[in-house]
Amino acid sequence: MKWGLWLGVVLLTCGILCWGVKILDIPEYDGEDRVHELTNKNYKAVMKMYDVMVIYYHKAVGENRMAKKQFEVEELALELLTSPAALTYQLAAQVLDDFNDEDIGFGLVDAKKNVAVAKKLGLDEVDSIYIFADDEIIEYDGEMAAETLVEFLYDVIEDPVEIIDNEAELRGLFSLVEDIKLVGYFKNDSSQHFIEYDDAAEEFHPFVKFFATFNSQIAQKLKLDLNEVDFYEPFMNVPTLIPGKPYTEIELIDFIENHKRPTLRKLEPHSMYETWEDDINGQHIVAFAEESDPDGFEFLEILKEVARENNENPNLSIIWINPDDFPLLVPYWENTFGIDLSFPQFGVVDVNDSVNETRRICRGLMKQGLLNEDKYRIIAAAPSPQDKMKEIFHALSSKGQQGRDALYRQLQEHEPELTLQIEHALYVQAVKQKLIQSVKQVEPVANLMFSQDLITEEEYFQVCENEGSEARMLTMFTVLEKHGVKVTDGFYNSLFYCEPLLYRELEKDRVLQMCEVNKENLIHEENLEERWRELELKEKQVEKEKEELRREWDLVKKQKAEMDQERKQIIELKKELKVLWRNLDETKEDGNSHFLTGREEQSKTEQWEQLNNNSYAKNSNKNLFN
Repeated sequence: MKWGLWLGVVLLTCGILCWGVKILDIPEYDGEDRVHELTNKNYKAVMKMYDVMVIYYHKAVGENRMAKKQFEVEELALELLTSPAALTYQLAAQVLDDFNDEDIGFGLVDAKKNVAVAKKLGLDEVDSIYIFADDEIIEYDGEMAAETLVEFLYDVIEDPVEIIDNEAELRGLFSLVEDIKLVGYFKNDSSQHFIEYDDAAEEFHPFVKFFATFNSQIAQKLKLDLNEVDFYEPFMNVPTLIPGKPYTEIELIDFIENHKRPTLRKLEPHSMYETWEDDINGQHIVAFAEESDPDGFEFLEILKEVARENNENPNLSIIWINPDDFPLLVPYWENTFGIDLSFPQFGVVDVNDSVNETRRICRGLMKQGLLNEDKYRIIAAAPSPQDKMKEIFHALSSKGQQGRDALYRQLQEHEPELTLQIEHALYVQAVKQKLIQSVKQVEPVANLMFSQDLITEEEYFQVCENEGSEARMLTMFTVLEKHGVKVTDGFYNSLFYCEPLLYRELEKDRVLQMCEVNKENLIHEENLEERWRELELKEKQVEKEKEELRREWDLVKKQKAEMDQERKQIIELKKELKVLWRNLDETKEDGNSHFLTGREEQSKTEQWEQLNNNSYAKNSNKNLFN
C-alpha cells in the first residue's frame, strides 16, 4: 500500500515536471512563411480575410549585396528573414496564428515595388509597422521585439472600453497606476453618452485605457454621478473630473489631447519612441530607477510625491526609465550620460541641440542601404539628437563621399533650417577675406548678435575696442570660430539688417555658387525660386523699416523746427524786456509817465507768462501723444 502511494506520488511529480517544461517551452521560429506580400492586385482580398491586419512597410529588397548573392533564387520571405526585424515579425505571426478570438493577418509592403499600395493605405514611414483594426490605423512605435509586438497586439484586439461590474474588477482598475486612464458612469451600453465615450476611446486605443461602469454601487465608490467621467494621470491618486457633462466625442478627445502628457510617466517598450519624441521645449527630465531595488523604490516614491505636488505645472514632465525593462541599453546609457545605473539617477536631457528628425533621416539612409538594423537600433537608443547625429556620422564614416552626399540630402529634406545654417557658415568661411574688407558696420552687427544672445558682453567689447573695421572683423572671426555653426549663421543674418546691400550681393553669389557646385545633381535648383522669394520678402521688410524711420525722422525735424521757433520768440521777448528795464529809469519824470511804464511792464510780463504757458502745454501734449 505504501509502495503504491509512493509510486503514485513519484508519477504525479514527474507529470507535473513534464507539464512545467512544456509550459516554459519558449517558441522559436519554425521556418514557415505566414506573411503575405501585398501588391496592388491582392491587398484588398488579403485584408478582407482578417479582422486585424498588421503591415510591415519595409525598405526595398535587394539592396544588401551579400543577401542577394546568397539568396538569388529566393525572393522576399527568405531575404527578409536575414533581418532581425523581419524575424521578429515572422515569430509574432507564428505565435498569433492559432489565436481564436480574432483572425490576425500579417503583410509586407515593399517601399519600392509597391508604392501604390503604400499610398492607398496611408503608409508614410519606411521600416514601420501599421495595424489596421476596426477602421482605425495604429502605428506601432515601440521596440522591435516579438514579445513586445505580440503584447501590443493583444491590447489592440481588446475592446476600447473595459466594463467594471464588481469589486475585483474595481481593484484591478486601481492597480493600473502606470497608465493614463478614464473612468465613466453611464446608464447602459445603449446610452448615447456611452456611445460618444466609446467612440472617443477608439481614437486613443490602445494607448489610453478607458473604463466604464453601469453599476450604481461601483459608481458610488468611484464618486461618480451619471454620465460623469474621471481622468487619471499615471501615479496620481486623485483624478480630475472632466467638466461639462454630458460630453460629446469631440469634447472628450479635446480634453485628452490637452492633458495626455503626464507629469510623471514611464518609458514603455511598446511606445518608447513616441514618448521620447514628446519633449518640452527640447528637454526631458529623466529618472533612472529600478523598482525592484529598495533604493530605487524609495527614489520612485519621492518622484511620485514631487509629481503630485506639481501636477498643475504644464512645463514639468518626468520620464521614469526602469533599466530592468531595457537591459541591452544599460551600457549605452551609462556611457552616454557618464552614470552608474546600479544606483538611482536623475537629470535633464537636451533633445533639441541640432537635429530633430534623426529618426526619419536614419530610415532614409536605411532605404539606400547605408545603415543596417543593428546600427539603427544604436542610433535610435541615443538620448538626444546630438548623440544620434554623432552615431550617424560614425556609421557613415566608412561610406566615403556617397555617405556624405546621402546624409546631406536627408538633412535637406528633413532639417532644411539646419542645412541652411550649415550652408551660411560654410559660405562665411569661404568669403572670409571679402567680409573682412567689405563689412563696415561691425559694431552694429556685434550689437545685434549680443542682443540675440549669440555672443557674450565680453566678446562684444573685444570686437568693438579695435580701431577700424578690418581689425574688428578679424576679432569677429576669432569669436565665430570659437562658437561654430549657429553663431556664424547668426552673423550672416545680421548683415541683412546692418549691411543690406552687401547681404544681397553675398546671397546672390552664394546661391549661384551652390548651384554651380551641384550642377550635376542640382540639389538647390528646386529651392532657388523659393530662396529668391525669401530674399525679396526680406528686402521689402527693410524698405518698410526704412520708411518708418523716415517718418519718425520727419516728425523729429518738425518738432525741432517748432522748438527753434519758440526759442526765437523767447529770445525776442527777453530783448524787449531788457529794453523796457533800461528805459525804466529814463521815464520816471512824473507819476503819470511812471504809471504808463508800469502798465507796459505788466503787459510785457503777462505776454512772457502766456508764452511760457503755451510752450509748456505744447510739450506736454507731445509727450502725451508719444
